[in-house]
Amino acid sequence: MNRNTLKQIICLLIALLTAGLAIAVAAGIFEWIRLSDPDGNIPILTLSLTYILTGLVFGLIGLAISRKVFDWGMKKSGSILKGMEKLPFPQLMSAVICMILGFIVAALLTNILTFMGSSIFTTVFCALLYVILGTFGYTFGYVRAQDFHTYLRAFATAPSRTFHRKTQRASRKVAALGAPDKLLDSSVLIDGRIVDLCRLGFIEGDLIVPDFITEELHILAESQDSSRHARGQRGLESLSELQKLSRNRIRTMHESSDDALDTDVRLLRLSRETGAVTITCDTSLAKIAAVSSLPVLNIHELSDVLRPIVLPGQAITARIVREGREAGQGIAYMDDGTMIVVENGKDRVGETLDLIVTSALQTHAGRMIFARQANAEV
Repeated sequence: MNRNTLKQIICLLIALLTAGLAIAVAAGIFEWIRLSDPDGNIPILTLSLTYILTGLVFGLIGLAISRKVFDWGMKKSGSILKGMEKLPFPQLMSAVICMILGFIVAALLTNILTFMGSSIFTTVFCALLYVILGTFGYTFGYVRAQDFHTYLRAFATAPSRTFHRKTQRASRKVAALGAPDKLLDSSVLIDGRIVDLCRLGFIEGDLIVPDFITEELHILAESQDSSRHARGQRGLESLSELQKLSRNRIRTMHESSDDALDTDVRLLRLSRETGAVTITCDTSLAKIAAVSSLPVLNIHELSDVLRPIVLPGQAITARIVREGREAGQGIAYMDDGTMIVVENGKDRVGETLDLIVTSALQTHAGRMIFARQANAEV
């Protein structure tokens, strides 16, 4: 069936639907008149002419606007289909479930209406009730999908005091069977490298952002201090980018402990209760988690591990950018930010030199390389 044939059929159906609705409304009005004046009698000729004229007039009106309605519907349906392709599956399921609940409510209400009496007016009203409640349910489920999913998961996974240990063992067992969930700290969202790691597939499992972490980012973003404002905005942007990725599912989690507790304490408590791995850029938090025997991933440690290995005797090229602390030393940097201390490089600031690595030192702040000029005498 080509587009023109389909358009003609749909335009005809719209015209018939418009005429039918108009006749149903007219019948409802006559029904209301009959109930308000039981002794009154409306002539059959008047009823027939009213129905015919109403159907013809509104049928022609429906036919006149049907082409625009068809074009608008095709355009709208195309955009809806494209949106549904990008729609995360949990959000789609939430919208469908709420739409079904809307239909169930409509069915209950229509049963009450039909029990009171059946007529054309009640039939039209029941049909409209299904449309309105179904649309409302779908829209509500679509808009509040994140909250629906959060509270549903919280209800299913929140450990009670009585069965705290049992729930903890179960969550650890689930984590052992597959990729464990990842708890995101505010520092790792502000850092932003987590987005690239997820995009490349290095982070497996669901990503969890507790509600107090999101609240912390909002507070930072609304700060009058430019530095805090920039950090908060960067964290919210990272969160938004993570939500667009399809590789990892990201969700929020409601944590109902005392708001007076420190954010790090609440995060580690969630990690203990759910068995999720905490991802952070906060070295102090990583150390506390390690001492508490909680799983933790530190992005800074990962960055240090992934820096290229430089061996003594290896030839490198770098630009001297400033003087060093000790006499005669110059400071250069590799592309990954590793600092190079160059012997007798003080007088060569601003120049790009060929260097020979003499040794490397790992410090708490990162890796440091010592080198000499390639043409220097040993």
